[in-house]
Amino acid sequence: PLVFAAYKDSFESRVPDFPPEKQIKLQKMVINRIAVLAQLDYVLPVLNYFDAKKELIDESVIVYFLCRLLAQFDAPYPTEFYTPVLGLLQHAIDGVKVAKEKDVMCVRDFLARVDDDQARALGAMLVDDATGSPISID
Repeated sequence: PLVFAAYKDSFESRVPDFPPEKQIKLQKMVINRIAVLAQLDYVLPVLNYFDAKKELIDESVIVYFLCRLLAQFDAPYPTEFYTPVLGLLQHAIDGVKVAKEKDVMCVRDFLARVDDDQARALGAMLVDDATGSPISID
């Protein structure tokens, strides 16, 4: 809990007059440390924290966090894991649509492995309306 509290403080800290893109880069560095905690059986507190703070976090940072998190776990996912992940994805779906292809694929793979109506709806949002095929982002 103490380490996680320190990481949360680092993640939330803001440097005055610091460019937003550099702030996001710093947040991503902290996320890499937080992802280790998730791997060490601290995943639910980590997910609950990000879910509670999602309105304050840039969508690209949420996508980055989720892909680092999902890379550590395999399906089948328990409900208490995938439910907050789906909530974060719902919030950051526009960020997913413009993310790097590897991150889009990470999200699609997760959604395909979750048997849930919300997962199917989110997966459908990642399909190009004009062609009916998955969105291609270069």
